[in-house]
Amino acid sequence: RVGAPIVASCSKHGVDYVDITGETPFARKVIDLHDEEAKKTGSFIINMCGFDSLPSDLGTLRTVQLIRDKYKEETRRVSCFVTMKGGLSGGTMESFMDMEKDPEIFK
Repeated sequence: RVGAPIVASCSKHGVDYVDITGETPFARKVIDLHDEEAKKTGSFIINMCGFDSLPSDLGTLRTVQLIRDKYKEETRRVSCFVTMKGGLSGGTMESFMDMEKDPEIFK
C-alpha cells in the first residue's frame, strides 16, 4: 500500500528507489508498471536488497568468482543455508494478508 505510490513518484521524477522488500509479487508489479518510465527519467528501481536477498547473492557471486579465479573452473551450483532467530515485521505480515485477499497479485 505504501511502496507502490512511492515507486510511481520516484520513476516519474527520476529519483532512485531502493527497498529491502523480499516480496516478489510487489517487486514484479512495480517493475511491470514503472520500468519504462524509470528508464526514460533515469530512475533506478531496486527491490530485494535486504537481508533475505543481499547476503546470499553476494556470497554466491564471491564464491563463484573465487572458484573461477583460483581453480579455473566454472560453478554449476551453489547452495546457501542460513539459520536465524526473529519474527516477521508488521509490514511483512500486512503484505502476507494482502496477498491472501488478492490472488491476482501472483499473476
